[in-house]
Amino acid sequence: MNTPVQIIERDGKPEWAVLPYDLYVQLTDDSEMLQDIRDYDSVKMAIEDDDEGIFPGEVTFACAPSRG
Repeated sequence: MNTPVQIIERDGKPEWAVLPYDLYVQLTDDSEMLQDIRDYDSVKMAIEDDDEGIFPGEVTFACAPSRG
């Protein structure tokens, strides 16, 4: 990483990292995308394993009140 990051220490140990806002936003976005990928993989595995905790959309929304 070539982006300047300032490390602030307390008692000789790293305590804070100060980084450019753009890098912070990118890290946050990447973290959210990684969680989305993990969630997708988890559901996909449950479907492939025929997990009884997974319901088709038709069942989930069968009792939903109609809009109109």
